[in-house]
Amino acid sequence: MAPARVLTVNAGSSSLKLRLLGPADQLQATRDVEPGSDEALREGLEAMIEVGPAPDAIAHRVVHGGAVFDRATFVDAAVESQLEQLAELAPLHNPKE
Repeated sequence: MAPARVLTVNAGSSSLKLRLLGPADQLQATRDVEPGSDEALREGLEAMIEVGPAPDAIAHRVVHGGAVFDRATFVDAAVESQLEQLAELAPLHNPKE
């Protein structure tokens, strides 16, 4: 069964976008955050939570996963380490992601 509420995070080279999706991918909240500002990020995340209960899942887009990551993947310490090694494939995006 798919999660009922998903917070999506999209970190670009100059932007950070948060979207909260509900059942059937219905957009419930959206927030663009100033990259590099911890306070703006905290406020953006709090705005997402104020819309209703906490998300059931969080999804984050990565520009380039090389030949290793070509589909949705649960992130753990090993995956994070592999993504760090692939950062050079998209140097404007991946290091921030």
